[in-house]
Amino acid sequence: MGRAKSTDTMRPLALYAVLVGLTGCYTPQTVTETHAMEVWRAVQAEREDVTPSEAEPSAPLTLTAQEAARRALELHPESRVARARVASARTHADALTMAPAVELRVTELKLDELVDGDRELDVGLRLRPQFPALVATQRTRASEEVVVEEAQAERLGLAVREQARTLHSALILGARRLELLQERASLLEGARLRLDAAGSQGAATSLEINLARLGAVEATDELAEARAELGELRAAWTQLLSLSPNTQWDLAGSPGGVDEPLAPAPDYEGVLELALKNRPETRERAARLSQAHADVWTERLRQIPWLSFAQASHEIRPKADSMSWGFALGVDIPVERWFADEVAARRADLEVRRQEERAAILAIAGQVTEALQRLSSAVDRYSEAKRTLVPAIEEARAVGEAQSSERGLEPKRVLRLALTRVSAQLRLLEARRDAIEARLRLDRVLARP
Repeated sequence: MGRAKSTDTMRPLALYAVLVGLTGCYTPQTVTETHAMEVWRAVQAEREDVTPSEAEPSAPLTLTAQEAARRALELHPESRVARARVASARTHADALTMAPAVELRVTELKLDELVDGDRELDVGLRLRPQFPALVATQRTRASEEVVVEEAQAERLGLAVREQARTLHSALILGARRLELLQERASLLEGARLRLDAAGSQGAATSLEINLARLGAVEATDELAEARAELGELRAAWTQLLSLSPNTQWDLAGSPGGVDEPLAPAPDYEGVLELALKNRPETRERAARLSQAHADVWTERLRQIPWLSFAQASHEIRPKADSMSWGFALGVDIPVERWFADEVAARRADLEVRRQEERAAILAIAGQVTEALQRLSSAVDRYSEAKRTLVPAIEEARAVGEAQSSERGLEPKRVLRLALTRVSAQLRLLEARRDAIEARLRLDRVLARP
């Protein structure tokens, strides 16, 4: 009987030993050498799901500025990181609880008494209650951290949208500029060929021939430079929208999604109020300020004595009775915090947050002023250019076509007229580009989608 009782007693001990041993078991996740390629293939598969038409060369992907902005925001790697951070902050905020830590304590455990069957244990249940006010400040800080992460994600989204719309505009206007430069290069190349032919017959001087050649070479070089710039824009567009190199795409809609470049600039006070309301920077700074307030209160609360534990215990022995229960309390007395002025340090941090919020508001006001001035100047310039250059361009085109159809007119004047017309068209295109970019800049300052 004694051996059977001893065996029955040792079995739980063996089980306890195994359970304790399992607490130290951990297998770290290993990253193989091919992990990066596996992630890359997964990303490529996601992009193919977003754009199934990429596999069809005959059906190019047509994008407006708004569609491009949505695609870029959905697939941008940093945008996904920002969304993950928001989700993480929310999870951490939801994880805070008032539930106390619970500890099961077993004392006065002697193996010889267990083996002999004379069990005398002191079993206690110890609770570590949390300070309710401290939990409240922690929840405030965690909830404000969610606001901070959301604001940072929104800032990134606004930057990505602005970049997509700006590239959309630059590509459309850049293609038009390339056409005009091609026309100018063709005009100068034609003049060079005519002078070369005239020079072979002795009807043109070497100076005229060299000037024509130099003009043609310069125009060709400027055309090549414009092609290179447009190629860089296309590469940036492809990267921003996560398009594969073989994807056929086309642009649709107005450049940058700006339908009315000549719309007048809005009122300053209304724009400033809208910017301060919409900009994520203001919400982020307000959340940081709220966190600093919570930190001040946290340090104050940590100076208050509070329960370190509350325990109820029971002595287990053969002759245990109702008087075998025991109770214990522990109180933390934070003497060290009474002499360390952490509250003053947190108040200093609070003042830093106040000044940061003030600086952010002033910066937004300055950006609004700069954006409105830039838009007003660009609209005035484009409006004046359309008023003066458009009629002159149409008249020059009509005169050039009429004179080219007649005989006996001097080709030099016709060429000069055509080159002047192309230069005027380039200036008009530049004014339009500045007006569109200024309006995109204002949309960014106002945090418009």
